[in-house]
Amino acid sequence: MLKKSRIFIYKKNKEILKTIIYCLLNISNNKFLLALRKKITNNLFLTAQGRVALYYISKFLITKGYKKFYISPYTNIDVINALNHAGCEIIILDLDIKTGYPSNIDQVLSSKEKCCMIITHLYSNNKNINDLYQKLKNRKDNIKIIEDAAIVFGSKLEEKFLGNLFDYGFFSFGLVKNLNTFFGGAILYNDEEFKSYYEEIENNRLIKFSISFMLKKIIFSIIMKFAFNQYSYNFFTIHIIKLAYLNKNNFLYKFFYPQKFSQLEKNKPYNYNYKYPYYLSDIGIGHLSSQEEERDQRFEKVLYYYNNLKHIKFLQFQTLSEIDRNSNAYLEYPIVINGKNKYDLLKFLRKYGIFIREYWYTNLSGLINSEDKIENLDYLEKNLITLPCHPKVNKEYQDYLIKYLKEFFEKQN
Repeated sequence: MLKKSRIFIYKKNKEILKTIIYCLLNISNNKFLLALRKKITNNLFLTAQGRVALYYISKFLITKGYKKFYISPYTNIDVINALNHAGCEIIILDLDIKTGYPSNIDQVLSSKEKCCMIITHLYSNNKNINDLYQKLKNRKDNIKIIEDAAIVFGSKLEEKFLGNLFDYGFFSFGLVKNLNTFFGGAILYNDEEFKSYYEEIENNRLIKFSISFMLKKIIFSIIMKFAFNQYSYNFFTIHIIKLAYLNKNNFLYKFFYPQKFSQLEKNKPYNYNYKYPYYLSDIGIGHLSSQEEERDQRFEKVLYYYNNLKHIKFLQFQTLSEIDRNSNAYLEYPIVINGKNKYDLLKFLRKYGIFIREYWYTNLSGLINSEDKIENLDYLEKNLITLPCHPKVNKEYQDYLIKYLKEFFEKQN
């Protein structure tokens, strides 16, 4: 059974070649930036990465007296590191398992101090996003909201894009995102003072992107493209993956699941100083034109999983209907397992050549000095699985996966 790689980088090899040529010749333009501003909001800057966007938003807010940052540590370690590098006081929030949003928002809204809350769009449906928006839209002036919209580019609440609902937001355009340009991100803001702050940084402090670093990214993508080719996967890659699961302390397992071995960075990475690589603008334009269609394809796959699995009593889903089509980008489809061991399920699926992720995110609260109770974060780490729904996944593969999911849970009854 062919592995369906979540790294769906480019449809055609010539696009990788075009990227290499643009990179080497340093052909730059701002067409991608202009297109994003036209589509999302004029209040948008491109950055080197999503985490870099969060870093500069946080640095600016600290200068305005906002030092406390509330966040769920069920996230990417790079988000925590960005806040830490900016000098934020990080305060942990637990999650509501049903919505994927903080379960103790009222605690933040009742604060009399200046503070920020980072809302990560994980797996909510239209209703949950709207409920969140209604709850937060009339907050007091001392509370700023930052949206982590890294994995939901193009998703909306009615006609307003996620990432642009509140004070600040950011996107990521990394390799596995639904809008990817190999590398990059964007800042969204609703504050003219921030605009002046960041324009000065862009003009005077950020340096040109490293072409050698970019070429390493391109080489990595070519290797991944080869590794997940149908023939090389079946004869080579699958055996490498199997080795990773023999021992969870081996270097292969650490390569596939680096989040399980996360650590706070001691020094700020050099790429925090980079500008967005504008020679990727044409690549970004090409992907921007197709991302709506691909997001629609992902939703159809998610809806197919939902309709075929929703009767299984051990699985907890977000309710899905046509109204949720634009509410999420569905890079993957998260499902919570109740009352059964997910590692037994994953081991069972691997017997049939099905390798879905062992972890989506992990609870990183151990890296932050806090005494808050975070039972839901632990529960999600131990019980949440994700199903593939990117454009390469066809109905035949979905049926194959659904068949063995049903078989596993039928044996549990």
